[in-house]
Amino acid sequence: MKKIAILLIGILSFSNLCYAASKNTIKPYFAAGKKSQTDVTEERDVSGSFKYYKYGFSSNFKPEDKFSLKLGFEEYRKDFLNDSQSDVDAYTYKIGTGFVLLDDKETSLNANLDFSIRNKRYEDTPNLEYDQTKIKGALKYNLKDTYSLSLSSGINNYEYINKSDSDVLKTFLKISPKVYLLDKTLELSGFCKIRWLDASADNKDTTETILSGRSTLNLDAPFLYKIKAGIETGKENTQDTEDREDSLRYKYTKWDVATYHKFNKRLKTQIEYGQKQRDYLVNNNDYENWYIKNKSNFKLLEKQFFNLGLFTENEHKETDFDKIHKKSYIKNKVTTGLSFAKRANWALKPEFSFTDYNYTSESTSDQKSYKAKLSAKKYITEDFILESYYWYKWKDYEFGSNSEQWTVNVSLSLRF
Repeated sequence: MKKIAILLIGILSFSNLCYAASKNTIKPYFAAGKKSQTDVTEERDVSGSFKYYKYGFSSNFKPEDKFSLKLGFEEYRKDFLNDSQSDVDAYTYKIGTGFVLLDDKETSLNANLDFSIRNKRYEDTPNLEYDQTKIKGALKYNLKDTYSLSLSSGINNYEYINKSDSDVLKTFLKISPKVYLLDKTLELSGFCKIRWLDASADNKDTTETILSGRSTLNLDAPFLYKIKAGIETGKENTQDTEDREDSLRYKYTKWDVATYHKFNKRLKTQIEYGQKQRDYLVNNNDYENWYIKNKSNFKLLEKQFFNLGLFTENEHKETDFDKIHKKSYIKNKVTTGLSFAKRANWALKPEFSFTDYNYTSESTSDQKSYKAKLSAKKYITEDFILESYYWYKWKDYEFGSNSEQWTVNVSLSLRF
């Protein structure tokens, strides 16, 4: 709590200095609920339903037009509902700066430096506790409507409190080019990221590379106005990429293609097809899948002071686990809802989704889930906005006990 107080005092003091500047923002938030780690992973047997809460803030100050300062803090607490997983508390502190080194009508050069510390503490397994320190610096050069080039580098250091032979130091270099061709009809972008791992356990340095490429084709056609495609391959770690309590390295490849359609002024839709493959280095949960999604938006009413829209989303996914076939499943999901917005006043977004997981005959994990969600936004003033959402999910297991989950989230946005 002492660290939190120091940060809050610093923000309030700095905001007084920056009050005359424009576009300063502070966003405090709070969330609590009950959910599962399986909701965000392909491996749906990852253990751990938990109650949780998180709170914190993010902020961005601009004392000068060419300088910005970012501050942030978050506490994320998980209380697991069974004894197979230790309760965990994570504290994250962030600070960052941005500089405009060059800015004219055609070219710009920006730099930023970001620093964060995360302290992760486990209630019953102190050997898992660590402090994570991240430092990242970046330069971005942009030539208007022609190309941009970003260079970034930094470190990601995991220092274990009670088990120093698990320490890992990761350093990286990343190059991200983007080019516009044919009068911006074609956009090509991507990145090459090289990471060096220095692990205390084996005193061995490891080099990993991630390659990514994306393209966007902008078409002047009523029924097909945009095509996007991308591919990415490399090595990662679940500790860095997912909200789960393990540390597993894996190789992966993923690609996707999306088409965007506008049938008239009221109806827009997009169709996306993609595939992903993940191979763990020391785990049998290797899998590959393919999916197809459709998202549609229809403007029911568009008046001077308010809008009313209908949106739908459909997804079909098939996931195959090569080494443990009984974990393979087929997923079908349907979502629909309404969006109502009274301009510069408030907005509501109720939605409902149904998801069906159908496993192989070897498994007893078949499941249907029903989720209702309500999102709301209130403009108290033009620069003071209150946002919140609540969702409730009911999980109906064919061969097991049913369960329920929920989340409430509240945030404020203050600009001055």
